Amino acid sequence: MVAINFSVFKDKVLSGKKRQTIRLCKCEYKVDSDSLKVTRLKKCRWHSLKKGDKLHLFWRQRRKDCEKLLEATCERVYSIHMGFKRDENEEYGTYWVKYQGKRLSDAAIGRLARRDGFKNSYELFRWFDAQYCLNKPKEFRVISWV
Repeated sequence: MVAINFSVFKDKVLSGKKRQTIRLCKCEYKVDSDSLKVTRLKKCRWHSLKKGDKLHLFWRQRRKDCEKLLEATCERVYSIHMGFKRDENEEYGTYWVKYQGKRLSDAAIGRLARRDGFKNSYELFRWFDAQYCLNKPKEFRVISWV
């Protein structure tokens, strides 16, 4: 059993408009200064989650107004990287998402955003940038349920 806490998007989880969650990986890494090889020292809690696991979705867990929203089964879990890139000569930059090292198309990012309860990729990037500052790329786990 895995508990997933929500402090926003309650109505979207209950209505089924939000069928996944994207969670920041708080893994610990070591970078070899000579070879620049990156080694993961510690996995985040989301790395142990796998397809078929039972999920318990909560609203404001560990608070007086805690509420169990629903029970679900993990349908899929995978890693993505999200970031923001601005070239020196450009006034505006570009948000991006990578899956298995490949950059996702705008259409694929739009589908990812809608499954997560956002209207479009602009809303998704605006929310994630405000929460996690995407100027430095970050790893996330996408957890979907049925």
